[in-house]
Amino acid sequence: MRRFPVLLLCAMLFQLAPGTTQAGEEDLAARVRALERQVAELEAEVQRLERQLAARRAATPPVAHREGWRQLRNWRSLRKGMSRFEVMQLLGEPGKVSDYYSFERWEYPDALGGRVNFDSSGSVVGWRPPPPGSAGGGRASR
Repeated sequence: MRRFPVLLLCAMLFQLAPGTTQAGEEDLAARVRALERQVAELEAEVQRLERQLAARRAATPPVAHREGWRQLRNWRSLRKGMSRFEVMQLLGEPGKVSDYYSFERWEYPDALGGRVNFDSSGSVVGWRPPPPGSAGGGRASR
């Protein structure tokens, strides 16, 4: 006889469980919708900030490194087809500029150092970093 009240109590609790589960599911669904809205707002904010950063970068040209030519890694970053502007941003202003019939040569710091050759349209066609032991020596300096 004791089993009957326990079984009855379990049956009554079981009857209440579906209502509790449904309310819990609705609460979870509401929380998920709120989180989805928050994620969408954050994604929109990230896109706005990325556009703002891109606009600032476009409006502010990079500052040329005065003695970037002293850094061997900068010479290794040179690529054929780069513009004079890109080279100046990377290596700085040349110590000497020589104009020839079909090309232009920039020398860092002079004829005994490194050099960058440009074609008649101003694109890099070749280069040679300063030799070891020269005035920059291809070594990193501070």
